[in-house]
Amino acid sequence: MLMALKTRRSGITLIELMVVVAIVGILAAVAIPVFGSYMRRSKASEAFTVLQGIRDREEEFFGEFRRYTEPLPFRPAGGTCAECCSNSRVWNLPVGDPWLNLGFAPDGPTYYNYEVQSPYNAAGVFNSGAARPPNLGTTWPATVRPWFLGHACGDLDCNGLSANFWISSANKNVFHDRASTSEF
Repeated sequence: MLMALKTRRSGITLIELMVVVAIVGILAAVAIPVFGSYMRRSKASEAFTVLQGIRDREEEFFGEFRRYTEPLPFRPAGGTCAECCSNSRVWNLPVGDPWLNLGFAPDGPTYYNYEVQSPYNAAGVFNSGAARPPNLGTTWPATVRPWFLGHACGDLDCNGLSANFWISSANKNVFHDRASTSEF
């Protein structure tokens, strides 16, 4: 009997190894989607920060010139929201780009495309017939007055649905249409 105890080896059995692998698999199955959701939310915070910066610069522009800038096209990638899919892009503004009039560009690459809608033309003339933007978290006054609408959009998870964020001259808060996407 004493001899049998001395020859026994210590170690793990195949069953114990399978239990450990199953536990690690379950933890990974839970942790990976949670981590992906966390990363999308952290990238979505970029839109809030950049739109607040755009609003601040638009208000400074209004304070100096008594008008907002002309409409600014989508940047950093020209075009539409559909062109935005997961990758960050650097803002390389060429000479003469209308965004230079605003004097705003983010500190680094962005995941979203940004535009500014406004009833002013490049000469600064107000078009009173310009259609007001929809009520995106804002109640627009009935009277004609200067306005702008900043818009951010992007598709961080490349599922074909763009996340949209807006800020305006009538509202200091960023509005997000949560019904259109699961980005945030």
